[in-house]
Amino acid sequence: MSIQDALETGYGKHMSGNNNFGGIKGGNNSKKTKEVINGKTVNVKANFRDFKNLDDYVSHKIKLLNSKRY
Repeated sequence: MSIQDALETGYGKHMSGNNNFGGIKGGNNSKKTKEVINGKTVNVKANFRDFKNLDDYVSHKIKLLNSKRY
């Protein structure tokens, strides 16, 4: 777990989806969350991914970080 993951989830206490340790969006798990948009904190509804287990999460995170997006 990275520092960013720890901050996103309160050190794993408030995950946004099953085994989603980093608040990764893009799934079908819709939840209310706070986002900072143009310097203002707003409440929004967002979809978060679910993962089978920690290994599944880590595998996805590695692929994500190695993508052209990052």
